Amino acid sequence: MLKKVIDSLGSRRFSMWLLKAAAVYMLYLTVIWVVELLPTKPMIWGPLALWGIFFLANVLISLIRDKYRYNGNFIMHGAFFVLAVGFIIGALFRIEAQSVVVNNTTFYADRDQLQLTGPEKLQSSLKNNLDLYVDRIDVEFLMGKQYFTTLRADISYPASTRANKASLYLNDGVNISGTRLKLSGFGIMPKILIKRLGKYAHRGTVELSLFPPGVRESINVGAYELTLALYTDPAIRGGVLTNKSLNITNPMLELEAKWLGNEAFRGVLNIGETVKFGGVELRFDGIERYVVINLIKDPGENIVFLGYILLSLGLLMRLISGRGMGRHSKTSEREEG
Repeated sequence: MLKKVIDSLGSRRFSMWLLKAAAVYMLYLTVIWVVELLPTKPMIWGPLALWGIFFLANVLISLIRDKYRYNGNFIMHGAFFVLAVGFIIGALFRIEAQSVVVNNTTFYADRDQLQLTGPEKLQSSLKNNLDLYVDRIDVEFLMGKQYFTTLRADISYPASTRANKASLYLNDGVNISGTRLKLSGFGIMPKILIKRLGKYAHRGTVELSLFPPGVRESINVGAYELTLALYTDPAIRGGVLTNKSLNITNPMLELEAKWLGNEAFRGVLNIGETVKFGGVELRFDGIERYVVINLIKDPGENIVFLGYILLSLGLLMRLISGRGMGRHSKTSEREEG
């Protein structure tokens, strides 16, 4: 009975079942990652521990009996184990954050508002020693539609010296102090000057996401509610202001001002134009681009990368030596029989 159990644990058929089980476990981890489920530790470590026990038993028995003829199998099994460890470490310790950063401004991870996800105890590590300056934002659209052909932010870091230069792209970027940075979005904001009763109420960029053009957002200035919309490539169609494309050619600001619910002003401003209503003076000074920067700190990434290298190496060894070793195995089995 014991001999049958040992033979089964060390057999090639059981090796294939382990490979299939590992693939199912990878799918299981992927689903958890995609739906952003917060798994308990037994949900992660339980299946891996069980698989690991059978994996080690299979490898040790096969090596002792010298029946593990495909070295590629050993490496592929090990690759699945490394991948599992990498995914688990990433699921448990990955920290991710998002932040909107305007062109020609400085970003400080420890000061700016970040939308953080990940273990609270580790979130401070994402903010340490990370600051940068956005030098330039370049964007191009396919035929003026909402499809990027180019989205790049040139940055300098650290912000204090700006000694290092790098570029961030959509879903690609640079690693700074163990944190990977990439772009995940783009938008535009209006630059306006607002005076109320002769005093400055606001001067500079208004942090409103007015992208794509035509989207309306509101701010309050005293008792006034100001509703703003930007048009980067404006046109009049059917008596209605609209946007021909996303290209930035002749930006215009559509403004609606209400005082205690009553309309005080409605109109369109070109860059440099000023409008007055009640005790408020508003001047449209232009637009500014911004990008959404993703910050990711994932200690499991390099482990996963190593796992894929081992998996490719094991598969390559199987492809190169598989045919000859297969003939040798059949011959040996006949001899043993």
